[in-house]
Amino acid sequence: MSSEQKPPNYRDIALKAGVSVASVSLALRNDPSVSAPVRARIKEAAKEMGYRPNPLLSAYQASIRSRRPAMFRATLGWINDHADQNAWRKPWMQPIRDGALARAQELGYELDEMWFPEIRSETPEESARKIQKTLRARGIVAVILPSLERGHHAVHPWEGFTVVCIGDHRLLLKQSTFQPQAIHEHHRVNSNDLYNIQLAFGKLSDHGRERIGLVVARHADNETSYAFTSGFLRAQMDLQARRRVPILFSTEIADVTAWAKKHKPDAVICIHADVPEGVKRAGFKVPQEVVVAHMNLAADVPALVGIDRRMDLLGSAAVDMLTAHLIRNENGVPPYAKAMSIEGVWVGG
Repeated sequence: MSSEQKPPNYRDIALKAGVSVASVSLALRNDPSVSAPVRARIKEAAKEMGYRPNPLLSAYQASIRSRRPAMFRATLGWINDHADQNAWRKPWMQPIRDGALARAQELGYELDEMWFPEIRSETPEESARKIQKTLRARGIVAVILPSLERGHHAVHPWEGFTVVCIGDHRLLLKQSTFQPQAIHEHHRVNSNDLYNIQLAFGKLSDHGRERIGLVVARHADNETSYAFTSGFLRAQMDLQARRRVPILFSTEIADVTAWAKKHKPDAVICIHADVPEGVKRAGFKVPQEVVVAHMNLAADVPALVGIDRRMDLLGSAAVDMLTAHLIRNENGVPPYAKAMSIEGVWVGG
């Protein structure tokens, strides 16, 4: 289309595609009330004619709609598959849900938590069907799959649903003996643990700590796609050999004590609450002689310094991502999965 040509409007596209103007409007918004073949035909006609949506107009229309009193509040689903129904009330998990709930309410949505303690990893298709049946019965077509106990149903196709995951459920599958035939990627929000570990290492170095160690269980490192060890080892590369402390892949107090006695760190990065006790039993004063920096500060963590992963922003970002795709009627397996990461902040001296 040349700059002198008038841009096509809905009526022009309708004439070319042989449909009504209303069908064009719905199809270009991916409304499922228009069949998939007709939507494809309308989009192809629009593309051939050089149609481009006006983002300013769309934003204005959204603003106008947002000022109208809501007659119906759409509901977003929040799946809890933990054996404990109150799992999301734990101090290190509740901020995620609180952040999601607050953001959903800001945007005019309800957040409905549904508990499925009996679903089985061995039958992911059956589990997904059960969850989806419940969602449909409640009229819910958009769902958040947060840090799940069992990740198998998170990699299901979820046809007809808009899905966003919190955490990378594929990493859970690596630790399971049962593997699904296919893994379907969905949009997800994660903590930027690679950034967080490097931030902690850098802050401790800036405060004069020369022998910084890392204590982490292998499963915790695996669940971050080895971000903890990757970031830590990269930070160590810039140090002289005498300042490098080997990683301890155990959180048993006795193992921590023996490791601290042998390697004499003056700072320890960890994500487990028992580590400070192990350091103390090695004869060190915490934090005077050895600073213990926790990688996930929460209400139950007595650490003085460490990383606030801003877990509430994980929940908030998940709602933002979910509702954006919901408004565009984008559901099922996306053509490409988006991954958003939230950086933590350093807390303490």
